Amino acid sequence: AGTLLTHYCPDKIDFENVAFCQGIRLLYTDTSYATRIVGLSKTGCRFASCNNTLTRVTQLLGGEPELNPHAANVSAGVVRIMDLVGEGYTLVKP
Repeated sequence: AGTLLTHYCPDKIDFENVAFCQGIRLLYTDTSYATRIVGLSKTGCRFASCNNTLTRVTQLLGGEPELNPHAANVSAGVVRIMDLVGEGYTLVKP
């Protein structure tokens, strides 16, 4: 996200990181990425967390993990990605 925003400038790119499965850990408040997420959010980068994953993680942990307040909850991460691609977004994955 940072590389894309630096290259294209925040006013020329619309970026959303959709976290699901193991990637949901990126959005935990106690992750080492928390400060970076806050900074990226200030440039307009959006973050979404998959509710399906969050429900499963909550069952496994015995309690819901605290997520970064900059993360919006979406019903299903895969559906959100498909919707964004349908709107013309480019899917970039590691």
